[in-house]
Amino acid sequence: MAPGGALRRVVLRHSLVVRLTHWISALAMSLLLIGGLQIFKSFPALYLGDTGYETSGAVFEMGVDQLA
Repeated sequence: MAPGGALRRVVLRHSLVVRLTHWISALAMSLLLIGGLQIFKSFPALYLGDTGYETSGAVFEMGVDQLA
């Protein structure tokens, strides 16, 4: 017991390895998202399939004025 009769609370935390790998993964995901957005900005259309580009419209498309 702590001074004053209050119970002490023990907080179990993750190990250093778990914390480091978490933040490395968070940084990697952020970089992947930024890279994907840059690719989408240079070609702002999403097509499905190998030949969806020629035979059908884009699943998702943005105009150039919407990206500024």
